[in-house]
Amino acid sequence: PHFLPVLSDACRIVLMWKFGGIYLDTDFIVLKNLQNLTNALGIQGDDVLNGAFLSFKPKHKFMELCMQDFVEDYNGWVWGHQGPELLTRVFKRWCSLRTIKSMSCKGVSALAPEVVYPIPWQDWKKLFEAVGALELHKLLKNTYAVHIWNKLSHGTKLEIPSQALLAQLYSQFCPATYAKMKRD
Repeated sequence: PHFLPVLSDACRIVLMWKFGGIYLDTDFIVLKNLQNLTNALGIQGDDVLNGAFLSFKPKHKFMELCMQDFVEDYNGWVWGHQGPELLTRVFKRWCSLRTIKSMSCKGVSALAPEVVYPIPWQDWKKLFEAVGALELHKLLKNTYAVHIWNKLSHGTKLEIPSQALLAQLYSQFCPATYAKMKRD
């Protein structure tokens, strides 16, 4: 079974229910203040929500339903069943939907992919490709945070300085990290 990812999914759901707030995986670069994104989660891609970004008020009914589903439909053998697939199942029931789309329903928002997942996981290599200023501006216009997909990208060398999308993001939004990367 996928013990650590399932444990991580369980912890984040319980903590979001108990305390509320904003949860981000550690491989995000935040571009804008996230405070206005309340009772929200992001659409990762085709009909899938992802729990790498969650923002909920404490004791929210949606998170309570996620905890119930976690127990009632538990399957630790299937990758993502207790994470993205769970959030997707619960949201579809919550809104009586067949497919996920960018929307707000009963006070919970499914944010468009560009809000927190502007680079789909399948395209993670784009983070290491050069982009011009116009393309960068267009890509990030509606983006609050960028998921780096470290599970996939962690072994890739990033040239600093460069015009790679990730290098430009570090330069603009993580100046201390960028300065350290330049020295190393």
